[in-house]
Amino acid sequence: MSICRGQNKLIWVSLAGVGLGLVVLFYFEPGKYPFYPFCPFHELTGLNCPACGSLRALHQLSHGNILAAFHFNPLLVISLPVLGIVLARNLSARFTGSPLQPIECRPLLLWLALGVFVAFGILRNLHFTSLYRLGP
Repeated sequence: MSICRGQNKLIWVSLAGVGLGLVVLFYFEPGKYPFYPFCPFHELTGLNCPACGSLRALHQLSHGNILAAFHFNPLLVISLPVLGIVLARNLSARFTGSPLQPIECRPLLLWLALGVFVAFGILRNLHFTSLYRLGP
């Protein structure tokens, strides 16, 4: 029983941390304040990784600017609804006490998701195509 209580505390602390992070993102625009983390991949190579622009996209989303967020990282904006559904499902099962039914995820789907992630990272760095607009 104490393990469950510890897990519930961890969930609440994690949710509070995410909430605090979203408040900071709302009030302090990334790129204007030095306390935000930098992308080591971009610092080392000068290229944009698939996650580059995510903080700026989340800042824009917190202000309701979906198109501006899409400009900074379209893959993040597209994947957030899926992440939200999975998170809501897990939290609902956790707090209602109902058993969490596993999501059937075929290996092909995981490989496809990885391929999209890698292809997005490559395409956003090609300067000679119109896809260069995928960069932040």
